[in-house]
Order: sequence, then structure tokens, then C-alpha cells
Amino acid sequence: HAIKDNSPLHIIQEISLIANNLSRKHQVSKLIIAESDENNTRLIEPLDQGGYGADAQWMDDFHHIIHTSLTDENKGYYMDYGELKGLEKDREIDFNTGQYSHFWEKKRGRDASARPGKQFVVALQNHDQVGNRAQGDRLSTLVDFPLLKASAGLVLFSAYMPLIFMGEEYGEQNPFLFFTDHQDPELKKAVSRGRKKEFKQFGWGEVPDPQDPETFYRSKLTPQKNWKEKNQQLFNFYRDMIKLRLSHPVLKRLDKDRLKAKVNSQNRVVQVHRWENGISLTALFNLGETSFPIENQGKQIFNSEWEIYGGKETGLSRFLSKGQMVILESQSTP
Repeated sequence: HAIKDNSPLHIIQEISLIANNLSRKHQVSKLIIAESDENNTRLIEPLDQGGYGADAQWMDDFHHIIHTSLTDENKGYYMDYGELKGLEKDREIDFNTGQYSHFWEKKRGRDASARPGKQFVVALQNHDQVGNRAQGDRLSTLVDFPLLKASAGLVLFSAYMPLIFMGEEYGEQNPFLFFTDHQDPELKKAVSRGRKKEFKQFGWGEVPDPQDPETFYRSKLTPQKNWKEKNQQLFNFYRDMIKLRLSHPVLKRLDKDRLKAKVNSQNRVVQVHRWENGISLTALFNLGETSFPIENQGKQIFNSEWEIYGGKETGLSRFLSKGQMVILESQSTP
């Protein structure tokens, strides 16, 4: 599914104009978000600057770096990722800005430094990155519980707009498979052929029949009454991180110009600084296998290993264990 339009006024520009007019008329914001992996900033540049005027667009690079770093997957479009160093940028964590892509066999993206953080939607999972896997397996079935929390923390601590996929917030184990209910026989065949061709490059093998009702039923979410203890613990983590993000003066402003990220490749520890009006937050994420001493000064205001989140800590941590994240607050800028 894609939009190709050679008209003088692109269809997305028309949609943006209509949305803007409706927003003014009804005094309610109508937002246009581009579900695009092209890293083309023209999608979100203002109409009066020749852009398409969308309010935001997806930034799949963020997902790809985290996913490949945790799973070591390197087939298909994942071949361009896999290094945690991709998270290490001063002004933005990652956005392909014209580099050569081995998968696409061409340069990809445009410089995004002038666009604000609120215009980029980042996710740990979404319907594409889960539903377009052969078996629809979620990240919760691919990595250990502590790493699941740390990777979610990277998204929720970012200076971008986070997207949370249904079931992600409690670690749903059921797959999210691609299912259809097409009536046209030729369309059924075309969909099956297309998916087999797409998955061949990933080496994922056979895929469930999208037309089989069982494919749909296997993808249903688990009711809260059937949650296990870890489901509730992960839900607590998401709930409190979102609450902190919405209430803390540093986090609630999506300012990617006041963000610095550093990666210790040897220990696989990611350190992200954000600051605002003399208040500084430092988040540490251990994506490695060994513990790492916490040397940063500051008050620990969040710890993924607190008991409420399924950990063993009741107070402050001196070491960062595998999959652990902590947030430290201080009164000085980095």
C-alpha cells in the first residue's frame, strides 16, 4: 500500500489543507500522521515551504536499531542496522539522513535536524513490525523480561512521540498475525504470493494462511482477568513511565536539541541525558550481559528493578544489572 501522485497538488497536501481548515472551523486539532518508512522530511515540512504539511511521521529507524541490537536479526531491511552506536547522536537518536542503504540499494532519507521531536513517532512494536513477521511474534516472546522493560524505557524516555502497540504494555504473548477476509479469489492469491515473496528475504519460512479464521483467533489479546504476575508488573512499569513522562518538566517537553546519547559498546550500556531549566535527567540502560557500576551523581527517581516492576530492589541501586534502567535527577545540565 502506497500513494503515488504526480498531481501539481499532492493528495497528502490536499488532506493536510482540509485538516487545517477543519481544525480552525471546529476549534479542535485534526492531526495527519504519515505512516512512512522513507525518512522523507518533506512529508512533515509546512505547506508554505513546499512540504506536504503532515503533523508527524513514523521513524522506523529507532525501532530497527533497538530490535536488531536485542535479537541479532540481520535479514531484509534489518541488514542496515544492528549497532547500538546508531543510538549515539547529540540532537536526535537516529534518522537516516541520506546515507546509503544496502537493503534499498540507494541513498535514503533527508536531513531532519530542523524538525522538532514531536514530529517523529517512535515505537518498540507496531502493527507492521509485528504483523509483518511470518509468525507474528511479539518482542515479549523474543527477549528476557528485564530487557523488555529497558527497551520500552528507551522509547518512553526519548524526545519523540511514543506509540504503544496493543498488548505491548503488559507483554502479550499471543502473536499478532496478518489476517484477512477477502472475498475476491484473485485478491486472495495475490496477497498470499506477495507475503511469501516478502518473507523469503528474511528466511522466516512458511506463514499462516491469512484467510484461515484460526489466524485471526490466535491473534486476540489476553483479557486482564487472565493476566499473570509479570503482565501486571510490566503494566505498572509502562503506567509509571508514562506518568513520569507527562508530569516531569524535562520529559514532557519534546526537545531533541536538549538531548545527548552515549553508548558504551563494550558493556552495551546506553546513557541518555535530557535537561530543561537547570534540571537534568540521566537515564542508564544496560542492554548487555554483565552488571555495570552506577557512577553518575543524582537522585534515583525511577528504577526498572523495583519490586513493583518485577525486580528485587526496594531502594537505590549501586550497580546496573542486565536489562536494568534507572533515571537519575540532578540540578546541573550535562
